[in-house]
Amino acid sequence: MLRDKTAAQLEKEGRDALATMGGVRGHNRCLLRDAQSYADGQAVIVEALKSLGTTSGREIFVAGAAHAQSIEMGFFYRRQAELIAGFDKRIAPVHAFVRMGDAPMLQTGKGTVSILPVDYLFWSPPLEGLVSGARGGQMWITG
Repeated sequence: MLRDKTAAQLEKEGRDALATMGGVRGHNRCLLRDAQSYADGQAVIVEALKSLGTTSGREIFVAGAAHAQSIEMGFFYRRQAELIAGFDKRIAPVHAFVRMGDAPMLQTGKGTVSILPVDYLFWSPPLEGLVSGARGGQMWITG
């Protein structure tokens, strides 16, 4: 897909796909026009979200990705979307995106999961509060 289509084609297809997902319309323009994003990253995010089928609350993820303040954060959301799609396919189905504080998390049949494409985290009181507030929660990192 990335090899065979222009940026304009990817943007149009992304806009159409986000519109059919329902609930994400308010943010899809931001995601698809944001100067910090790029066509292939946007396409990867959209494809990952499409692969989640009937998962609800995708607008929570799209809202964060649409307002990425840097190219690095745009890549963070791209990688996170890829990891979420893989988790849904290989580990446990994702039923919904939920918000705990400012962090989008996943609701599965086994509890709440946070998937972060980071090598390490500084364990702080806010992070501890976030994790301890997620009953049955898990935190997955790539590092």
